[in-house]
Amino acid sequence: MKHKKLIFGGLILCIAIGGLAYFALGDSIDYYNTIGDLKAQEVSDDTVKVRGVVMQDSLEFDSATGEHSFILYDEENEVQTLPVVYSGALPDSFKEEGRVVVEGKLNKDQPFHASRLIVSCPSKYESQE
Repeated sequence: MKHKKLIFGGLILCIAIGGLAYFALGDSIDYYNTIGDLKAQEVSDDTVKVRGVVMQDSLEFDSATGEHSFILYDEENEVQTLPVVYSGALPDSFKEEGRVVVEGKLNKDQPFHASRLIVSCPSKYESQE
């Protein structure tokens, strides 16, 4: 009988700790689409996150609108590309051929309008080729 109470108490404690961890980490665990995934979806009004690599020589700045435009390509399928427009200051670590995650909305037959841009830093533990 005492062992059943101990097991039951441990189970309740594990569920409580798991629930707290889920709610604490909820917004920091983000899912992002690849460019191929995004193009396979129906266009909607939902905000989505897309990961890609900034194409070399694609970065442009329009001083009249204050918008940066560039092209992302899919790391696994370099043929898949996505034109992106971003209004805001680019992070210092933003560079061409760098990995980024953009968050925004995709409008049919228009560039992806990013409201947020996050530079993906490569792990210092990745092996060199």
